[in-house]
Amino acid sequence: MKAFPHLVLAAVLTTASSPLLAQEAAEAPDSAKAEAKPDPGPLRTIEFEVDEGTWMFLDVSPDGSTILFDLLGDLYTVPIDGGDARVLLGGRDWDQMPRYSPDGDRIAFISDRDGMMNLWTVDADGSDPKQYSKARTDPHLSPFWTPDGQIIVRKEGELWTYHPEGGSGFKIEIEGSIQGPAISPDGRYLFYSTSAPAAGRPPSSSLQRFDRMTAETIPLGSGARPQISPDGRLMAYARRQDHLVALRVRDLVTGADRQLVSSITPISRRGSQDVLPGYAFTPDGSSVVITIDGKIKRVDVQSGAVQDIPFRAGVSQEVAEQILTPMRQPDSDLEAKVLRYPSISPDGARMVFSALGKPLHDGSSGWHTAAPHGRRRAGIHARLLARWPLHRVRHLDRHRLRACEGDPRVRRHHAHSFDPSRPLLEPRLVE
Repeated sequence: MKAFPHLVLAAVLTTASSPLLAQEAAEAPDSAKAEAKPDPGPLRTIEFEVDEGTWMFLDVSPDGSTILFDLLGDLYTVPIDGGDARVLLGGRDWDQMPRYSPDGDRIAFISDRDGMMNLWTVDADGSDPKQYSKARTDPHLSPFWTPDGQIIVRKEGELWTYHPEGGSGFKIEIEGSIQGPAISPDGRYLFYSTSAPAAGRPPSSSLQRFDRMTAETIPLGSGARPQISPDGRLMAYARRQDHLVALRVRDLVTGADRQLVSSITPISRRGSQDVLPGYAFTPDGSSVVITIDGKIKRVDVQSGAVQDIPFRAGVSQEVAEQILTPMRQPDSDLEAKVLRYPSISPDGARMVFSALGKPLHDGSSGWHTAAPHGRRRAGIHARLLARWPLHRVRHLDRHRLRACEGDPRVRRHHAHSFDPSRPLLEPRLVE
C-alpha cells in the first residue's frame, strides 16, 4: 500500500522461473485473506501535477507510439513525443516496474495489492489484473517477457519464470546474485549483472551472459542493468566512472564499446529496488528511452544526442494521518549504556571512544564530542564540538572500563583497544 510523508511506502518486487519445465497449478488464494485490507483510519486526498519523477522505471510499446512508466506507485502512459500522461493504474496499491508483452496486449508489473510485492499482469488498457506470484516474504523485482510470452522476474537475486496461463513458477538455475536482468530478442540469452565487494569502494558490478540452451555463463566486463536492442546486436548498459554512472553501448558482434551519456541515475544498493530503473530501446533500435535527472530522455544511439520528452502527470493520492508516538526527551545527565571502539592515549591518562552515536573524548570538564578534522591515516582529531555530561572514567585497563565509584546505576562495559584494521572513521585519540 502507498505511503507518503504520512504513510510507510511499500516497495515492489517479483518472482519467476524456468520455461522448460511444466508448472504446477497455483492454489487459489483464500478469498477472505485476499480481501482483507488494513484499516489506515481517516484518509484525505492530495492532488498535484508534476513534470518529473524519482527512480521512474519505463518501457516503450512494441509499436513505438507509447511510453509506459511508474510514478509514486501508479502506472502512466504518455505519447512517445511527450505530452499529458494518462493514469493506467491508480489507487492506494503500490504498482511499479511495468513491462509490455511482446505483442503489446499485456503489461507485467509489481504490486503490493495482495499485501506483498508480487508479480501481476494487466491488459494494456488497465483492465483484467491477474496475479502470478504469491510470495509472503521474499521481494520481487524487474519483470520482463520472453519472446514466447512467458514472464521472468527477479526474486532475492534469483530468476523465476511464469507461464502466461499461470502456475507457481520455476527457478532458473544460475549461480550468483542477479541484478537488472534482460533477455535477447530470440530468447536464448539472459543478460544481467552481479556485484562483488570491493575494499574501500562501493561494490563493483560485472555483466554476465547466460545461455539458456547450454547453461554456459560468459563474463562481459564491468557494468550494470544491460538492455538489448531489438535486432540483438547492441547492448546498452550502465557503468560507474569515477563518481558518476555513464550510459554506454556495445556492439556484441564487433565488441566496439562507446559512451552515450556521461551521467545518468546513480546505481542503487537498496534491497527494495533493483540496481537501476528500467529503460528501453525504441522498436527500430535507433534510440534509448531512459530517465535522467527526473526527466524522460531520448538518446540517439549513433550520435549520443539527448532529447527531452516532456510530460505532465496529474497525481492523486489518499493520505492517512501521521502517526505520532510521544517520546520523552531527557534534559538532564545521560548515562552511556554502551561504549565502543575505545583508544587510550600513549600516556594512559586520556581516552577516546564512541557512545550515543558520537565520538567522545575525555576533556577537561566532562566528555566531549570529537569529529573528523582533516587528519590522514592517524585517525580522527579529538576536537571539541559540544559537551555531553557523561560519567568520567576513573580506571582504565586493557579489557574493561570502570565508571564512577559509588553509583549503582553505572555498569561495567567490556571494550577492546583500537584495532588499526578497522575502518579509519572510528574515533582514535591523536596527541
